[in-house]
Amino acid sequence: MDVIAVKGLDFSYGNTRILRNINFTIPEGRFAVLLGPNGAGKTTTVKLLTGMLAPSEGEIRILGLNPAEAPKKVHAVSGVVTEHAQMYNN
Repeated sequence: MDVIAVKGLDFSYGNTRILRNINFTIPEGRFAVLLGPNGAGKTTTVKLLTGMLAPSEGEIRILGLNPAEAPKKVHAVSGVVTEHAQMYNN
């Protein structure tokens, strides 16, 4: 089973495209890290994976859940630590 599945993910802030056609899966028992320079889209991707943002296009599944539709359920089964460990409104 894939714990995380991302297919055709696009995200734009207004007219600025941040992510384009991102595809990846992370199977159960594996882990992944996001590495890249500032402005590469790492934080945006994490916000999409946790339901803090909704994708412009594409599909995200976390343990079969859509984070844009069920962010509280996704938060209950995941843990995220970002550079600035904020509580994001809880």
